[in-house]
Amino acid sequence: CASHLQGLVLIPSFAYVLFVFKKRRGKGKEVIASAGLFFVIFAGGIALAAFGAGVSISEKYAELFSNGGALDFSLWKLADFLNELFLAAPFAAALPLVFKYREKLKDSDAIFLSLATLGFLSFDLFFKANLGYARDWDLFSLIAFPLAFLVAKIVAEAEFADYKRAAVVLAVVLILRSLPWFVLNSSETLSFKRAEALTESPSWDSFAKAASLDELAYYLKEKGDLRGAKLRAARAYSFVKNPRYLLRAADLDYELRNYVSAEREYKKLLSIGYKKSSVAHRLGQIYIYKKDDETAERYFKESLKADSNNLSAANNLGLIYLRKRNFSKAREYFAKTLAKVSSDPRVNYFAAISAANLKKYDEALRLLDSAEKYGYKRSVVEALRRYLSDKIKK
Repeated sequence: CASHLQGLVLIPSFAYVLFVFKKRRGKGKEVIASAGLFFVIFAGGIALAAFGAGVSISEKYAELFSNGGALDFSLWKLADFLNELFLAAPFAAALPLVFKYREKLKDSDAIFLSLATLGFLSFDLFFKANLGYARDWDLFSLIAFPLAFLVAKIVAEAEFADYKRAAVVLAVVLILRSLPWFVLNSSETLSFKRAEALTESPSWDSFAKAASLDELAYYLKEKGDLRGAKLRAARAYSFVKNPRYLLRAADLDYELRNYVSAEREYKKLLSIGYKKSSVAHRLGQIYIYKKDDETAERYFKESLKADSNNLSAANNLGLIYLRKRNFSKAREYFAKTLAKVSSDPRVNYFAAISAANLKKYDEALRLLDSAEKYGYKRSVVEALRRYLSDKIKK
């Protein structure tokens, strides 16, 4: 927590430690020096983190702790929080003991742990949970440490008449805490249904729902369910206009051969300059499918201009010029590809055709040898080689 914004909630507990130190030892200068060092380390860590991320600290705080001008204390938010609390810190079930034996809270150790627990509790309740407690559970689970130590301290110091009964109660609490998690994650289907149900939760904001739907889209794509993946990707983009979500939807439309939708989505992405090279390249491929070489050529050139290392765009331009019988241009673009990846058998073969039509027979034969070496169909290579041999003899 030293350089994390969440470390702010520990300031009261650390201040109390310094207060106790001064009270017990009366060393005011050391306390002031320690407080100053803590502030420098903490503030410096946050400043460096903010500088590295390129964000304004004040803007970040306003974003994280604001909620449209109002705090969310809805029943859904409370249920989400309690679910998180009892998953991360099952000892919270023993909180009634803390109130029953509250006289035990008067020593310095208990006060320190209480302040730390209250600090994390305030963070968990007031922090804007963009991703929801279920997804950002680790961020909100640090309350488990001071709370567990506090409860353990109270239990250890309290005088129980029946330890066996207390142990049974604790065991039941732990089982009730763990059993739902095991059930929900006992199968892939149940886990998926749980994740999808959370995207309908009233306690989740649009940001959280979009992030989860995007992950579900990726999961379904890996499973081969492209239509299901497209539906989730489109829903993610409907919640948050993140170009990454739109790109996933466009790519899925392309794979499903929904070229009209894919073209519309790619053009929208290109208009805002998002991943310009790959998006322009995909548009070029769509126009190849539509047999519009002129438009495809324009998009492939735009792709290559945005990223000179986009070898697929260079190769596709070579193929377009080969079809146009502009062999010098075709040879130029195939050479760009082979300069970076000389082991592509297909590009070597088409480069050989370009060279042969320019009457550069030695170059064509060398490229054919490479095509054959890297696995291009031998019968096709031999046919062109015989043609070249006849030309050389003449």
